[in-house]
Amino acid sequence: MAAGELRKRLLLAAPDLVAQTERLVGDWLADLLEKLRTGSFPEFRPKQVNDPIWGTIELLPWEVALLDTPLLQRMRGVRQLGLAQLVFPGASHGRLEHIIGVVGAVEEAMRALSRQIERWNRNNKTQQIPEIESREKFAIRLAALLHDIGHGPFSHAIEPVLEIETRLGTNGQDAEDSAWRRQLEDCGKMLKQEYSLDAAPAVSEVIAVLFVLSSAMHTVLASDRLMTERSYSADELQEFIVSAIIGAVQGPGTKR
Repeated sequence: MAAGELRKRLLLAAPDLVAQTERLVGDWLADLLEKLRTGSFPEFRPKQVNDPIWGTIELLPWEVALLDTPLLQRMRGVRQLGLAQLVFPGASHGRLEHIIGVVGAVEEAMRALSRQIERWNRNNKTQQIPEIESREKFAIRLAALLHDIGHGPFSHAIEPVLEIETRLGTNGQDAEDSAWRRQLEDCGKMLKQEYSLDAAPAVSEVIAVLFVLSSAMHTVLASDRLMTERSYSADELQEFIVSAIIGAVQGPGTKR
């Protein structure tokens, strides 16, 4: 499903939730958006990060720009291992380190796959496998960078609480919270119906989808000033990233 159509469907399913996520992402990306609008942003350069698993990971300029925004910097305060650090104090790191590590992991995976494709094509002249295109590498790395932006405190550990309260419902002053939780559930059901999924998307994945499809994110992804090596349109990038986040095994728009 095209990103524009998906946004419309989600807006119908969850108008309040979409409006809230629009405001959040708009606030978190406001500084970057202003710099893009005025042309006053600094020249973003590649940044190298030393990772204990993947070694030196090089982040590209547009990845650095997104990484420096509150949208991703808030991941420093999100526990990767949920509540495990309360029992094992040494088992403590945040989603930000994890996100950077995933970028490094997908880069290594694409390099390894490219070598295998090259070897296969060299030995099988009549049955060639398409090589991974540079624009696909661009989009896959962005999907890796943004795949966890829907996480809240303690990561997956908090999600069952949201799901339980959605099913039970509330009354009185909690009615508004119950409404957005039902909308969150409706969004998950709609995504599962429209995409070919191995499993229903997690709560954090649904929220990440709403963040990626926001108008503020669209503006960033559409910027020729920042996304200098972009070959996909902003809509195509959003569609690609959404399908990667929720695990659409046959790509966006593929029904079961």
